[in-house]
Amino acid sequence: MPPKLKQKQHEFRMKKPIKTLIHNLSFQDTYDLITLSAALCGLLYSYALLSFSLVFLAVRVLFVGNMREKWQKISDNRCILIAFLSFFALHLISLLWTNDLKTGWLEVNHKLPFLIVPVALCVMSPVKKNEVLMPLFVFYLLLLFFGTMFATFRYVFDANADVRTLIPFANTIRFGINIAFSVALICIYLFSKPKNKWAICIFLLLGLWFIVFLFMIQALTGIVILCVLSFVMSVIMVFRRRTKTAYTLATLLIMALIIFIFAVRKEYKEYFTPKPLYTQPLKTHTHLGNPYVHLKDNYIENGCYVNEYLCNDEMIKAFERRTGLKLTDDCSQSPQEVCTETLKRYLNSKGLKKDEAGVLALTDEDITNIRNGNANYIYAKRFSLKPRLYQTFFEFERYFDGNGSFKNSSLTQRWELILNGLRVIGHNNLLIGTGTGDNINELKAEIDRSPHRESFNNHDPHNYYVYIFVQFGLLGLGVLLFFLFYPPTKKGLWRNNVFLSLFVIMISGMLVESLFNLFSMMMLYCIVCCILLFNDYEF
Repeated sequence: MPPKLKQKQHEFRMKKPIKTLIHNLSFQDTYDLITLSAALCGLLYSYALLSFSLVFLAVRVLFVGNMREKWQKISDNRCILIAFLSFFALHLISLLWTNDLKTGWLEVNHKLPFLIVPVALCVMSPVKKNEVLMPLFVFYLLLLFFGTMFATFRYVFDANADVRTLIPFANTIRFGINIAFSVALICIYLFSKPKNKWAICIFLLLGLWFIVFLFMIQALTGIVILCVLSFVMSVIMVFRRRTKTAYTLATLLIMALIIFIFAVRKEYKEYFTPKPLYTQPLKTHTHLGNPYVHLKDNYIENGCYVNEYLCNDEMIKAFERRTGLKLTDDCSQSPQEVCTETLKRYLNSKGLKKDEAGVLALTDEDITNIRNGNANYIYAKRFSLKPRLYQTFFEFERYFDGNGSFKNSSLTQRWELILNGLRVIGHNNLLIGTGTGDNINELKAEIDRSPHRESFNNHDPHNYYVYIFVQFGLLGLGVLLFFLFYPPTKKGLWRNNVFLSLFVIMISGMLVESLFNLFSMMMLYCIVCCILLFNDYEF
């Protein structure tokens, strides 16, 4: 065939890559690609679509393909499947010692991904790398990219947008974890030394954008997990390769982490270090002659003591006169009311005294921030992690110096929920726990016995290891570790960078979130892990 004709045929193929891809796929491959694509879309944005994809996977096991071949694949991988199914079986068997069978069966139903996904991915294997896995990889990144673009659009054009609800149907923590995993996938792809320079540029920019996005939406859990992942993978990379490039990249990553830690430390010092004003004798009266209250309770925010230089009546009258709004002690106020505590803290955050002079010094933008419920002018800052850090500092300050208060606080309430779970462990059977259905009732009952019961918003310990210990005791903890460690050890996946990244994310994430109680996180782990377990691909 003449060279010119070959070149024209190659150009024709390149112009129609989708058509070529479809021609290369059998019915089973097409079914698998559509099912897994639906699962990826569902685990990010739609619980219903994720449920449908689980049904499609079950159909794949029962009705699609040659049953004899499928049974042979199951037989060949029986040890891996037993490890996966053991975790599901534990939920089923422990119904024997639970009293609340209704809740128990709901829990068993919720854990169906641990039964269906491993078997489905086993019978699907081998999954074609170029025709199925690479399109899924690109589709996953595109789904995340479109989500970040939608969130950014809302954030830019809606001044009052809540960063926690920027993406409809997507939880910020779960989305942040997926972003962290996608950054790991992009880095692994770039380290594979692709030849296409355009692909290198696009993926590099996409990875950087995802990192910027995490900081923009103040996804603290995602940022911390990404930092942990970066540190662990840097250490592993150095020990594996011991090359100049590995040392350089590891050094750069660790330096970035150190810079981040020092930046957080700087904000911490600014928040908790009293300003020079408090080293001088305190004034006793306002400019109107009303007495100040100076409470020495160490309640500090932005370097200013909240309960010093306080003239409550004067502050309230001045604000109501200026804005026409009513101040109230109830912070769940109506649109025509403002919480007194919010006003007091906002004035304090700007270094203003809590009196008429302080109220008159507020700008119109400050008044708007106060009406929107911002108790610190930093909270209104956009495109910055600083608001999230200051909210965290406030939570810890109130918890340790404010009589253990943790109402409406995220991190400190999580800590109290962990302690609540540990108390439940102490009251029940250490060997087998409460059983599948009784753990929720036991956690709620322990909260009801707490003097701070009104401060709790839920009962979940937000630590999956504690949750499993409550539910199944030492038996459950042992089965969980077997489920997590045996399959990769059996298949030698500890040198697979994709698996290591997912494993580090899940292991660290389970310290701060009950990840395997979340349908999307169960599906993410099962799908990615099983693809790697049942297909001998190097990543």
